[in-house]
Amino acid sequence: MTLPRRITIVNATKSTTVGTAIEVAATVQSRTIGLLGRRGLAPGEGLLITPCSGIHTWGMQFPLDVVALDSALRVINVRENLGSFRFAAVNWRTREVLELPAGTVRQSRIETGDQLVIATPSA
Repeated sequence: MTLPRRITIVNATKSTTVGTAIEVAATVQSRTIGLLGRRGLAPGEGLLITPCSGIHTWGMQFPLDVVALDSALRVINVRENLGSFRFAAVNWRTREVLELPAGTVRQSRIETGDQLVIATPSA
């Protein structure tokens, strides 16, 4: 399945919206660049990196919430308010990583074991 450039992700377990303007980084170039060079993320924004087993925050100018996901988009691990020069989500089961503005994990009540889904637009 080819994903559009921006998607909406919902926490199906908690019935909360995680983000409505999540970019998808699915090419080598987009995964390599990630969020580097940005000054921040607005509420509702984020980056879904796929495939991905871990990220680093070298060169990041703002803190992130990082969510590690398995192949079914089930939450494996959560790191809140991750600052610069850190590693996150390095796990053999991780298939995708979701980078979000700091505070999003708490706001959308994401916890390990939650099921995230890509929301389909209503007709």
